[in-house]
Amino acid sequence: MAGVDVLAYDHAVRQIAQAYRPNVSVHISAFNASEENSVLRSAILHEFRNCCQYTSLIGGHEIVMHSGRLRTSLHVPQVPHSSAYMGGDLQRIWALSVEMLRNCCDIAKEYGIRLYTENLLDGDLTVRCGTLVQFVNEVGRNNLDIVFDIGHCQQTGGNVPDEVLACGKLLRHLHLHDTIGGAQSHLPIGDGEIDYPAFAAALASRRDQFIAAMEDDLNTADAIAALFELVRDINVKLGAQPARADVAAAKKR
Repeated sequence: MAGVDVLAYDHAVRQIAQAYRPNVSVHISAFNASEENSVLRSAILHEFRNCCQYTSLIGGHEIVMHSGRLRTSLHVPQVPHSSAYMGGDLQRIWALSVEMLRNCCDIAKEYGIRLYTENLLDGDLTVRCGTLVQFVNEVGRNNLDIVFDIGHCQQTGGNVPDEVLACGKLLRHLHLHDTIGGAQSHLPIGDGEIDYPAFAAALASRRDQFIAAMEDDLNTADAIAALFELVRDINVKLGAQPARADVAAAKKR
């Protein structure tokens, strides 16, 4: 946020939160949960507490944070990216990240905040959702769940329907956007290459499970209707794309 008046920004955010009472979730900075330096780990926890206080200040009850990277610090080499390889450095990275998330969950609980962690990119600890589920289960806190980032999945070559289903009952949140190739383009849905109809079909196949996993304050008729209106709108928009393409081709002729 270089060049941004942070105080004015915070004031504007609080005004919006107070005026419209939205369901606020905050994606905090990408702290490296696998950091091994004890001073830096303490600093991360200190900043995380600040994040909880800020989230509470604007009426939020949800925070998204990353798991660890495959490099604990500058002097530790990159380790093989494979959940099957749990020896040596990867085992240490995994343990450091689990410990950090446990500490963060405990701090968040003091503020009534639920944490989410997500499938990430190459170079991070939790790329595939099977690994992510294993990670969340090992952290073992009841205020930690999964947010599925469809763009990250596409960028890392994952099968989107298979990956979102692999999240199972831990799936409680979605990051929806579109992308082309390996870029983090954050395009509107339908402007990229992600197969959204297949994604929507995968979600629909787990309809009851997804509803059951919602928070109590979201598990309402209005919230459920909004979810499935979103899925329907995705299908309508993508279904209209071939027609738009035909019109564009006709104009060129």
